[in-house]
Amino acid sequence: MKNIPENLRMMFKEAKDLVETRDNGKIQIARDKLLDQPEGAKYPIYHYLLARIAKELNQEDAALSHLEKSLELDPNNPMALLKVGESKLKKGKADEGRQLLLNAIPLVDSNPNNACKLCLLLVKAGEIDKAAELINLTYAKNPNDADVRYTQALALKAKGETSQYEQICLEAIRSSKLDASLKQRVNLAKHHIKVNKPGQAIDLIMPLLDLPESEMPNNKMADLLITILSYCQLSNGNLEQSRKMLTSVQVQNSLPTNYVWCSLQLREGNLDAASKSARAIKDKAVELHTKVAISRTNSSVSLSSGEVPGKSSQKKEERIDHVERLASADPGQSQDDLTTFLGLAHNVFLDMIPT
Repeated sequence: MKNIPENLRMMFKEAKDLVETRDNGKIQIARDKLLDQPEGAKYPIYHYLLARIAKELNQEDAALSHLEKSLELDPNNPMALLKVGESKLKKGKADEGRQLLLNAIPLVDSNPNNACKLCLLLVKAGEIDKAAELINLTYAKNPNDADVRYTQALALKAKGETSQYEQICLEAIRSSKLDASLKQRVNLAKHHIKVNKPGQAIDLIMPLLDLPESEMPNNKMADLLITILSYCQLSNGNLEQSRKMLTSVQVQNSLPTNYVWCSLQLREGNLDAASKSARAIKDKAVELHTKVAISRTNSSVSLSSGEVPGKSSQKKEERIDHVERLASADPGQSQDDLTTFLGLAHNVFLDMIPT
């Protein structure tokens, strides 16, 4: 914060500290502090802080407006470039977002965290070769950084280099503490499920059950991990172990849990129970489809704007399509009908595993 008067410097620091508490009351105080000092508006940090406040208050348009103002005052601010670029991608303005991200490449080489964020955003923007080049250079300078190594693995996955992705991702996981590797483990386990390697997925997820509840990102994660393990045991033919694990799930009436129950019951030949579980999947899919429809109506993302959508928009549309197809499908009651229905449910099950 060079060349900023001392009174404004102190005010910015106070506002920043209040914002970082993520307490709504204190965030409002930070906002009032900033707005009471309009002379601060000629400094990029003023608008950057207002953008963070708007983001915390779920005011996405206001957040983007403040970020764009911050970027106008300081075009070489890497964080502003990343955040505005990301917002543009989310709004379907792929060309604008892509250019901002490309502009950020020479500005993040000294900060591995920013380089990792930029790499993943470049992948979403379809600039996979640029992403790989950036993260390879970052890894050369930070060979002991597990997050950089993991991001390098994701770039390889985006390039279709699956075996290298698996190898490097596993290296990053093994070099991280268990609580810090949760996301990486779930991500790699999801990949193994997709390529029909349930044993490897089990090896990745099982240690996470030793984490205390306080280290889980939310209270649903433990149930999801057990559900994933139950599915993998079922895929390995261990029906008894699959049932035992599934019974221990706290919240039974979720779409993923009903999906695994239906799959297990079908394998056991219990068509009545499988049909009942399939109906529960259908109900959850309809409920989810309603939420998706509302979100879609309120979203500013438009694929008919004449602009080529970014990779993130394409994936979002795929997930929406999976939900729509499942919600409109008839589960039926025969084994063939239920098997077809479970094929549609499988896509949504995988989509609901966070990455």
